[in-house]
Amino acid sequence: MQNPLTESRFSMTRRSFLKMAAGAAAGAALFRIPVIGEAASEQAVKQRHIRPVSFRSLPFPAEEAAENSQLVREAYNGILAMVNTIEDASLRNYVLSAIHDPTPTFMQEYTSGSAVRRLYGCLCDQGLIDSSKISENQLLPPFSGRSPQAFLTAPGSGYGVSHHAYPGGLCTHVGTNLHITNYICRTYNEVFLYQVHRDTAIAGQALHDIEKPFVFQWQEDGSSLPEYTIAGQGAHHVISLAEVIYRGFPPDEI
Repeated sequence: MQNPLTESRFSMTRRSFLKMAAGAAAGAALFRIPVIGEAASEQAVKQRHIRPVSFRSLPFPAEEAAENSQLVREAYNGILAMVNTIEDASLRNYVLSAIHDPTPTFMQEYTSGSAVRRLYGCLCDQGLIDSSKISENQLLPPFSGRSPQAFLTAPGSGYGVSHHAYPGGLCTHVGTNLHITNYICRTYNEVFLYQVHRDTAIAGQALHDIEKPFVFQWQEDGSSLPEYTIAGQGAHHVISLAEVIYRGFPPDEI
């Protein structure tokens, strides 16, 4: 059996990385590694005061609720700050560009009904979509040429479907993942002296849901578009992957 600690960053899968992360966290807790405790204690704890409000008091439409949320704003700024720590300038700029403008550029290939029809037929032939549950018109969300909303205002999922299903939930979700990933990378360095390729890990977390603003478009009644399944995944996974490929991100990142 191959030792995951000897795998290169080119061959490491998400599953093996998460297995390693779980082991590192357990090891750090078990042995109480001093360097980790010292590093954590040196960080100043920022006092935050979040003001709870009732649903009736939330601004409407949904985009306005996100824009007026201190929690969402801080999460968004934290995402940008974390991305700005990526050392590879080219990768850093690519990621920032996608966050600032998550317009699905690959959609320029599907501006006609015939192009969408070909895509739908291909996915059906490959068994990647269930034609009894998703129609040709439902395959891709509506697109006007620009992102229907900013990264900051998108939900983390549809209501009652998964997680962070509120205006700005994408920011709190991605912000959480970035914090966890950053500390996983530090843990492997400090506990195992193993250098995870941090740039790739941070960029991947920042981008993994980059097309949720496109998939979960807010509607006039305050709901978001329903998400359909492609290749056994929520459509946002496949659409986000298509976008980073189309934008020319490095193969390691994809």
